[in-house]
Amino acid sequence: MSGKKLASARQWQEVLRWLHRVDQDLDAIDALLRASLVDPAALHCQQAAEKLAKAFIVAMGALPSKTHDIDELADVAVEHDPEFAGRLRQLGSLTRWYVWVRYPAGGETGPTSEDVAEAYAGILELRRQIQIFAPKPGE
Repeated sequence: MSGKKLASARQWQEVLRWLHRVDQDLDAIDALLRASLVDPAALHCQQAAEKLAKAFIVAMGALPSKTHDIDELADVAVEHDPEFAGRLRQLGSLTRWYVWVRYPAGGETGPTSEDVAEAYAGILELRRQIQIFAPKPGE
């Protein structure tokens, strides 16, 4: 497993609760992009990345903080797996999307549908990667 720490079965049950919410956000992003609703899709990107970060932190046996800041969550994740944290940090700009969509400022432009689609792909990849931390059957 290339030195990756596996979550305990108990931890993984909590991780699965987080991942269920991530999957709901991913479904919403997909549907919203197909409907050309970019701003709500951007918000769900941030939410999915945040929940995915928190799922990872739980998998590592730590408690996630109550923050919406992806970079702050990546700072915690790096203590457990620098590679995963680095990929999470690539999604750090999503924190700005969260604020922009909720509190639009005059004159600023938000993410494009291409930006959202790219973030969506990155989140999907991290969602797949988190599975390597799942406990093996019987552990």
